[in-house]
Amino acid sequence: TPKREVTESCPSRNSASSAPEAEPEPRTARRSPRQLAEPGSPRQRTGCYRRPASSPSSSSAPNMAAREASLELCVSRLKDGDADLHAKANAAMGLYRIVVDSEDDGVANMIVEAGALEPLVALLHCGCCEGKAGAARTLGAIADVAELSKRVVGAGALPALVALLKVGSDDGKVEAAGALSNIAASASLRALIVAAGALPVLVAVLQSGASRCREGAARMLSILAEDPFLRHKIVEAGAPPRLG
Repeated sequence: TPKREVTESCPSRNSASSAPEAEPEPRTARRSPRQLAEPGSPRQRTGCYRRPASSPSSSSAPNMAAREASLELCVSRLKDGDADLHAKANAAMGLYRIVVDSEDDGVANMIVEAGALEPLVALLHCGCCEGKAGAARTLGAIADVAELSKRVVGAGALPALVALLKVGSDDGKVEAAGALSNIAASASLRALIVAAGALPVLVAVLQSGASRCREGAARMLSILAEDPFLRHKIVEAGAPPRLG
């Protein structure tokens, strides 16, 4: 009988708040764009993040200035040791909105260069449940940029994402699977995900998780199974043969 996993609880609160370029390594094709879920609305996220097409006015100087100011505020709040966990959760989701609303990859790079990765990873470890889910979601959106996936991994995200996938809330598990899926789109990073202990956790979620968590775990395993070397490891971990 599989062990029951303890999931987090979080006190409820009112919400504040052309052709692609050639890439240096093979990456799994992305899914279609999906809309940002409003706080409190049902999430149907399955693990792949894409920025929607930007509006013609999104690159205007006033909008760019406002976006940069918002970016700096969110990163500053994430780094602030005195900020409460709900404020940091809002900051993480603020960065997510900035990434998905931008029209180029440069904005995600700006967030990385501003030093957001380490505090986002820290939020995965010690945030409230919605802060952890928001941090995973934002890291996944940043990892959607091929050149930044390794930066996300280098910041220590893999163990924290695997831990969230194991004992997080359902929202956290969905977002962790999504972030791992975007990282795994870079073939060279898949072995690192496995080395971080993801396989048994993914199989456990696939066997006993909520339906939306199972969907994310199945997609993640199917991405890893594209690597022939990892395929037998997936089956050994207990995944159905069709996923290996």
